[in-house]
Amino acid sequence: MGIKFFDRLNFKITIGIVATLAIILSISTYLLYRYQREQWIESLRTSTTNVSALIRSSLQYAMLGDHLDMIDGVISRLAQEESLQNIMILDKKGTVKFASDPVMVGINMTREETTCLICHQHKPENRATTIVYTTPSGEKVFRNVNPIFNYPECHRCHDASEKLNGVLMMDFSMADVNQALKANVKKVLLWTLIVIGVMSAVLWLLLNRLVIHRLFDFLKHTSRVGRGELDAMVDERGADELAQLAHNFNQMTEDLKEYIKIKEIKLQKEQLEKLVNSIDEGVLVVNREDRVVAANDAVSHLMGRPTEELVGKICGALFNEEGADNQYCLAEETFRTGTLHKTIRSFRNTKDEEIELEIYASPIKDSAGNVYQVVEVIRDITERKKLEAELIHSERLASLGLLASGISHEIKNPLASITTCIEGLQRMLKKSSSPLVPEELNKFNKYLGLSKKEAERCKIITDKLLFLSRKSIPSTKSVDVNQCLEETISLLESESTRREIEVMKDLDPSVPLLQLDQSDLREVFFNLILNAIQAIEDEGGCLTVRTVMSDNLIQVTISDTGKGIAKEDMGKIFEPFFTRKPPGKGTGLGLYICRNLMDKIGGTVSVKSSPGEGTDFFVRLPIAGKPADMEEKAV
Repeated sequence: MGIKFFDRLNFKITIGIVATLAIILSISTYLLYRYQREQWIESLRTSTTNVSALIRSSLQYAMLGDHLDMIDGVISRLAQEESLQNIMILDKKGTVKFASDPVMVGINMTREETTCLICHQHKPENRATTIVYTTPSGEKVFRNVNPIFNYPECHRCHDASEKLNGVLMMDFSMADVNQALKANVKKVLLWTLIVIGVMSAVLWLLLNRLVIHRLFDFLKHTSRVGRGELDAMVDERGADELAQLAHNFNQMTEDLKEYIKIKEIKLQKEQLEKLVNSIDEGVLVVNREDRVVAANDAVSHLMGRPTEELVGKICGALFNEEGADNQYCLAEETFRTGTLHKTIRSFRNTKDEEIELEIYASPIKDSAGNVYQVVEVIRDITERKKLEAELIHSERLASLGLLASGISHEIKNPLASITTCIEGLQRMLKKSSSPLVPEELNKFNKYLGLSKKEAERCKIITDKLLFLSRKSIPSTKSVDVNQCLEETISLLESESTRREIEVMKDLDPSVPLLQLDQSDLREVFFNLILNAIQAIEDEGGCLTVRTVMSDNLIQVTISDTGKGIAKEDMGKIFEPFFTRKPPGKGTGLGLYICRNLMDKIGGTVSVKSSPGEGTDFFVRLPIAGKPADMEEKAV
C-alpha cells in the first residue's frame, strides 16, 4: 500500500525543520531589527548630543555677547536639515524662547505635556536625555533634551541660586531610520526565505537519497521476508547507521533462516520419529563400529528392553546370549558388500519365548557412495512360520495324494509275495504229518526269508511316506546333500517310472556335510523334483540332478525337459498360490515354500527357463555358517 505525500517521512521532517528554521530566523530577524534600531538610536543620540553641545556653546556665546540674532541664525541653519524637524530653547519656566518653527515661540510647555511627562514621571537621576515618542498623527519622533546649566559667568543675568537656565530640545524624524530598518528587514527576510528554500531543497534531496530511498528498500524487503522470501537482502553500502541497520537486518534474516531450518529439522525429526515408531516392524540403525545409534519402539517391544538401553549396544549382542562367542550381526555383510542382505534367525526374548525374526540389512550411503550406516528392518515372523509349517504340511498331504497310486502299487507287490509265501507254508504244514525233510525245510526257510525281505521293503516304503507326511521338529545336524537327494529321488521313483521319465544323477562326491535342518532341505528337494516330473508332460522325458562345489557354495541343479515357463510368469512362480496347473492338480504353494525354507536355511533358490526348452532350478547352500550372498548367479 502506497504512502500519502503528507504522511511521508521526508515531508514531515522537512516541514518540521523548515518550521523550526522559520521560527529561529524570525526571532533572529526581530532581534536584529531591535539591535539595528538601537544602533540607529544610539547613533542619533550621539550625533544630537554633539549638535546640542555645539548649539549650547553658540547660545552661551551669543547670550554673553547679547547677540541673540546669532541664535536665530544658528537655529534657522540647523532647521534646514531634512531629518531635523524642530529646535526649541525653553527657559526654566517652560516657555519657548527660540524655535525653528516661529509658531512655537512663546508657547508655555508644562510638565504635564505628553512629551514632557515621558521624562518628568521619573526621578531626576533616572531621566533620559533622549526619547522616542509618537505624535498625534502617528509619526515617530526622536527628541534630544539637553539642559542649559547656570554657569558662573551667567550669574550677571541669571539668579546664581538656579542650577538651570533653560532646556534645549531638538526633534528628529524617525522616518528615514524606520525606512532603512524596514529595508534591512526586507533584505533579511528575503535572504531568510532563500536560505530556507535552499535548505529545504537540499534537505529534501538528502533525505530522499540517504534515508527515504533506503527506507523504502527496507519496506520492500521486509514485505518479502513477511511473505517467506528469506533470501531477500538489503543493500549494506556505506558506514552510517542505516548501513549498520541493513547489516543487522540481513543478519537477522540469516538467523531467521537458520532458526526456521532448525525448527523444520526438529519438526521433521519429530515426525520421522513418530513415523518410525508407528511402524510395527523393528528398525535399527547401526554404525561402522557395529553399535546401535537409533532404534524404534517396535525393537524395544521385541527385545523387551527400553530404547535408551538399546542405543550404544553392540548389534550382534542383541540377538545372541550374553558372552556368546558368535555375536554375528547382519550389518557386517552389508558394510562389506554395500548391498542388501537378509536372514532368518531364532531369538529368545526376555519372557523366554522362542520367536523367529526375519532381518533385512540395507546400506545408507554418503554423497561419495560409501556406506556409513546400515538400517536393519526386523520382522517377527513367528506366526508366519507357524502358518508356513501348516502350509508345508498341507502341501505334503496334497503330494501324498499324487503318490498314493504309485505307493499302493509298490506295497501291493511285496504284500502279494508275502501272502503267497504264507499260503505255501500253510499248505506244506497241512500235507506233512511228520517232521519236515531237509528239502522241505530248505524250501520253508526260503519262503520265510522272502517274506521277511518283502516285509522290510514295505516298512521302508511306509517310513518314507510317514516321514514326508508328518510335521517335523526343527533340528540342526550334519546332512549329506547327495544322500538327501538320493532318498528323495527314490521316494518319487514310482512316479517317474510311471511317466517313463529317465532320471540322471551327477552327484559330486566331494560335497561336504552341512549343518542344517534335514527335513527342510528334503522338503525343498521333494517339491522341486516333483515339479520337474510334473512339468514333463510327454512320456520319455529326462530329469537331471547335479551337485557341484563353487565359491564356498554347494549348488544343486535340477533340470527337466518339460515345456518350460512363460516369460510373463517368471516373476510370479515363487508367489503363494500361483499355479498354471489345472484345478485339483496343484495348490501353488510348492515353490513359495521352497523359497521360504531356503531363506530359513540361509541359501537361495533361483530359476532359468525358456518356453519349449525345459527348466533349470538352482539351489545354493553356503558351506560357512554365514548366510549366502543374495546375488543369484548360476554356477
